Amino acid sequence: MRILQIGAVGSALSYLALSFSQSGTGYPQAAAFVLAILAGTMTVGIALAVGFGAWPDDAAAVRLPRQLPAHACHGCGRPMVDVHSAWVCGRCDRAPVS
Repeated sequence: MRILQIGAVGSALSYLALSFSQSGTGYPQAAAFVLAILAGTMTVGIALAVGFGAWPDDAAAVRLPRQLPAHACHGCGRPMVDVHSAWVCGRCDRAPVS
């Protein structure tokens, strides 16, 4: 449902900006044309991001409330530690974590 809302609002904004850009010549119309292109590409990008983010990994997966996964190191898979707003791995980063 959210994808439809994003698509409708983005398409409407892009259409209005494109319509205004075709109404005459000058800097405001040129800016409206650039806005129309930007709104169209942003709408497609955001809709794709929302769509793929909501897509379940398994076709038979049950919809559960989303929770943040535990941070695991990309190199060794061990849990990472939050050290003053930075996530470090004690093994790969060779950082003293306690």
